[in-house]
Amino acid sequence: MSLIQEQGDDRENISLDTLMQTTCTGENKSIDNSLEANGTGVDQGICSNIFQLKLQNLKSSSRYVAHILRSRCNFRFLMNSKLKLRMVILLSLIVILSSFHILSGSSIKNTTYFFSSNNRLKPVTSKKDLLSSDFSSILKVKSFKNRPINNIMRNRKFEEYSFNSYLTNLDPDFLIDNHSKKFQNLAEGEKKDIEKKLDCDSLKYSSKISYSSDRTIISDDIISIRKQLLDANDEFSRAIVATDEKDKELDEIIKKRWFQFGASSVWLESEQCYLTISRILYTPKEDKSQPKISFLRAQTFDRNWNELTGKRIAKIDVVAPANIEKELKKIDDEYGLSNGCESIVSDPNVYEKCISKQNNQRLEAQERKNLLLDKYFVTYPTIYKIPFDTDGKFRGPEDPRIILRKIHNNEEPVIIFNMGNEEGRGIHTFLPHRAIEQLQKLKVSNFKVLKKEKNWTPFFTEDDIPASILLRGFIHFVYSFSPFQILKCSLDDGYCDMITGVNSEKFKSFHAIRGASQFVPLPEPIPQVRDTQIWLGFPKTHSSGCGCGSHFYRPLMMLMIEHNGLFHQEFIAPNINFNVNVQSWDHGDARCDWNNVMTPNSIAAWDIVEHDHKSNKIEDYLVLTYSEADEVSKVVIIRGLVNHILQMYHKKDVSEKYTPSPFTRNMMKKTVSCAINQLRDDCAKYAEIHNL
Repeated sequence: MSLIQEQGDDRENISLDTLMQTTCTGENKSIDNSLEANGTGVDQGICSNIFQLKLQNLKSSSRYVAHILRSRCNFRFLMNSKLKLRMVILLSLIVILSSFHILSGSSIKNTTYFFSSNNRLKPVTSKKDLLSSDFSSILKVKSFKNRPINNIMRNRKFEEYSFNSYLTNLDPDFLIDNHSKKFQNLAEGEKKDIEKKLDCDSLKYSSKISYSSDRTIISDDIISIRKQLLDANDEFSRAIVATDEKDKELDEIIKKRWFQFGASSVWLESEQCYLTISRILYTPKEDKSQPKISFLRAQTFDRNWNELTGKRIAKIDVVAPANIEKELKKIDDEYGLSNGCESIVSDPNVYEKCISKQNNQRLEAQERKNLLLDKYFVTYPTIYKIPFDTDGKFRGPEDPRIILRKIHNNEEPVIIFNMGNEEGRGIHTFLPHRAIEQLQKLKVSNFKVLKKEKNWTPFFTEDDIPASILLRGFIHFVYSFSPFQILKCSLDDGYCDMITGVNSEKFKSFHAIRGASQFVPLPEPIPQVRDTQIWLGFPKTHSSGCGCGSHFYRPLMMLMIEHNGLFHQEFIAPNINFNVNVQSWDHGDARCDWNNVMTPNSIAAWDIVEHDHKSNKIEDYLVLTYSEADEVSKVVIIRGLVNHILQMYHKKDVSEKYTPSPFTRNMMKKTVSCAINQLRDDCAKYAEIHNL
C-alpha cells in the first residue's frame, strides 16, 4: 500500500514548517547536520530522492509548496539555521501572493464580465421557478463583442426540428387521476396500478428547437502535418512510414492512410478563439478502424471558424519575462538578422551568398526563439507532445475530448483521452496550458475498472474548482450510464473514487448509451436552483441490426441533475440528428453500409443573447461539433434549447429531488426502453431512404 493510501486525509494537513524540516532529511541527518559535516551542503541525490517521495504524498497546496522546496535543495546558503525562519516566512508569502495573482505576468490574463459572480440571479427554490426568473436586465447591459455568438450566426438560416424527450423523474402524483390522493399514502396494490401508467406517452415531452441548415467543416492540412512529424526525425517519424510507400504518390498516401476526425472545441473568451483538438491517425493497412498510431492535433479558430495560425496562448503556471520581446530580438541580433543584404545588392554574387547565409541563420534563430517561447507559451496550430510507445498498433491518444473550467479570472482547458499499451487502455488527462506535470493517468481506487477503458464523460461541479490557479482541483466523470456511476478524480495525483452508483442496478438496454460530449451547466445568467446542479450533455447511442448497416450511432441529449450529492438523469432525448444525411463509412455518399456513424464531440459554446420575460421567450444558441464516419468534423448551431428545458419544468410535473425507490427504478427502466425503441424505429425509417 502506498504512503498516500496509508495516510489518507492526513496528507492534506502537512504544514509548511514540517515540509521545511523533513523534505531534505535522510538517514536521521538533518540538512543542518549535513551542512556542518560536509561544509558544503546537502547531498543532492539524497535530497532529490526524498523530495520525490514526499511529493508523491502531497496534495493540493502542499504539492505547490513542494515544488518551491525543490529549488531550496539546490541553494546551500539557505540551509543556514539562522535563515530558516525567514525562509519559512518568505515561502509563505510567495504562496499567498501567487494565490492572489500578484505574481501574474503576461501568462495570466484578466478576463471580462463573463467570469463575474454577478452574472446570475440569486438561486431559486424550485426548478419550476426558472422559467419565471427575469434576467433580461442582465442581458441588456451585457457586452457581446467578446462572446462566441454574433449577428452573423444569429442571421443564419435555421430549420425547425421536432423531437421527443423521455422523462425519468416525474412526480408519481402526476400519474394519479385523483390528485387529492398522494402516492406515498397509497396501498401497495394501488401503487402497482399507478406504475402501469408508466407508458411512453406519459413519460414523453415533445418540443421543437431550430438548427443551422449550413454546416461548417473543420478542416486542416494533413500534408503539412505529416511533413512536420517526419521532419522531427524521432521515434514518431519512424512509425509513420511504411516500406511500400516509396512507390506511392503522396496524394494516395494521404487519402488512404491518414485520417482526421473527432474535433472537440471550447470557446476561450480570454483568447477570443475556439480551441479545437482532433485525432490524427495513420493506418498503413488503409483501414481507419485499424490504426497503427494516433496523435492529438490542436488548432485555434475565431468565432466564425476561420483558423488562426501563429496564435500564441500563455501557460498559466509559469510567468513569461516582461522583456521577452527584447530577448527575442537579441537572438536576431546575434545572427546578424537586423542588418539585411540590401547594401550589397549591386554585387550579385556577394548578394546571393548573403541571402543564402541569412536564410540559414534565420532558420537557426527561429529554432532558438521557438525553444524560448515554448517555455512560456503554446503556439497554434500544433501537435501536443504526449509520450507513448510506438511499437505495435492502436498506439497513442485516441478519442480526445476537451472541457473548459474557469478558475477565478482564468480559463483552463482540460483534455481527456484514452491511451493504451500491452497492459491495457486507460483514461488520461492532459493540461495543455501548463508547463509542469501536464499528463496524468487516472486510477480508480475503490472500484475495479476494465482492462480497456473508453468513453468517460467529463464534467465539473462547483466544488471541483481549486482555491488558487496554482492548484489543480478535481474533475468528475460519468463512468457508466447503466448502472449510472459517477467518478471523482484528482487532477493532482490522478486518483479517482466511485462516488455514486457502485451497486446500482444495470438495465439491459442501457448499454447502448455511451459517453461522447462533455456535460456543461446551463448558461448564464440563468439562476441556479438551491442545492441543485444541472448539466446538459450529448452522449451517443449505438444500435445494431436495426436496418441501417451493422452499427448505427447517433447523438442523444441528456439532462443530468445533482441534488444534495445524489446524481440522476432528468430526461433522455434519443437520436438528435438534425436531419443529417450521414456520410457512409466507405463510400463518401449517405448510404447505409457497415458503420453509419454520427458522433457528438463537444459543446463548444452555449450563450443566451435575449430574454423576453413577458412572453417567456429566450433566445439562446449552442455550438455543437460532431463527426461523421470517423472522417469529417462539422459544426452545427442549435437555437432554443433553454426554452425546451425550462418549459419542460413548467409543463411537466418533474420531482424537485430524486428519491431512489422501486417506482423511480421502474420509471428509469421504462424511460430507457422508450428511448431505445424510438432510436430503433428512427434507424429503420432512415434505412428505408438510405439503403441504396
